[in-house]
Amino acid sequence: MRILCIQLKQLGDVLMTTPAVRALSQHFEGCEIDFVTQRPANAIYEHNPYLRRVYCVRWQARELLPLLIEFRRQKYDVLIDFSGSSKTALFGWATRIPKRIGFDRQKNSWCFTDTVEVPANRHYTADKKSALLTALDLETTDPALDFFLPDDAGSQFQTRLASWGATQQPLFAVSPVSKRAYKVWPVERYAAICDRLVEQYGAQIFFLIGPGERHFADGVKQRMLQPCLPIDENLSLYDAACLLDLADAYIGNDNGLMHLAVARKRPTFSIFGKHSPRSWAAPTALHHAIEYDPGCKRNCYYPGCKLECLTGISVDRVWRELVDFLESCRFGNRIG
Repeated sequence: MRILCIQLKQLGDVLMTTPAVRALSQHFEGCEIDFVTQRPANAIYEHNPYLRRVYCVRWQARELLPLLIEFRRQKYDVLIDFSGSSKTALFGWATRIPKRIGFDRQKNSWCFTDTVEVPANRHYTADKKSALLTALDLETTDPALDFFLPDDAGSQFQTRLASWGATQQPLFAVSPVSKRAYKVWPVERYAAICDRLVEQYGAQIFFLIGPGERHFADGVKQRMLQPCLPIDENLSLYDAACLLDLADAYIGNDNGLMHLAVARKRPTFSIFGKHSPRSWAAPTALHHAIEYDPGCKRNCYYPGCKLECLTGISVDRVWRELVDFLESCRFGNRIG
């Protein structure tokens, strides 16, 4: 069996497809799975043992026809559209792949041979995407995310981190970033939390950011009274994963780096704004999400608001829940 999967855009969205891809590979022995995505999310699957090939596309009109020709030449048996968008649904229809699976959304349903309505009891996005596999008579209940590293990545990055002055103190990866304002908890509040971590635990703080996001980290650092490690905005996804492997916990906004921390099996403490943790926070004890609903989250009218869902989360509340969380995941024994 040859299977083509599609999920464009964001890191978190693509990471959420990894449980389904793993289940496909393990269930259909000898199947060949290819994946279509965009930068920088292509790195998520570059070393994934469950895939044969990753197509990294810009999704521009001039490249779609050659892509269609290539996919028809490959003679895929099944297409699974995890994106759920009109453009990928139409493209999938044009591939003429015999079995095309997508979400049961009225405007796109005609593009697929098989549509799946996600059960109401599936809240976590990875579970929702895995529900598409029921069209292949495959059920999976394992929502664990995957991100695989090159063999030598860890040792190389540990040397690099030491050159920045990192010691054996507790290390926290703090990610105060997001491209969306409705996900960004105020930088001055992150500064207060970082200062308390240094003061109470003797911790070192490393800011986990992506390209073009340094201003978030600079904003926190400028308001901190305690020192932190140097800021590096040139981290690849592999570098970020290696840092997370060495970190005691991830603390940050609801963003793609949070999902990367989940994939690397690190404790995560995440602050949510507009979006619901039920959909985007991993549902295990190793991961904790904090949110505040001013009464409008269900019927959000952003950007016509003052982001009370974020400003309503105080430093003291975050600190109390963060300390409890660190103790619950046995971090307290490590620094005691």
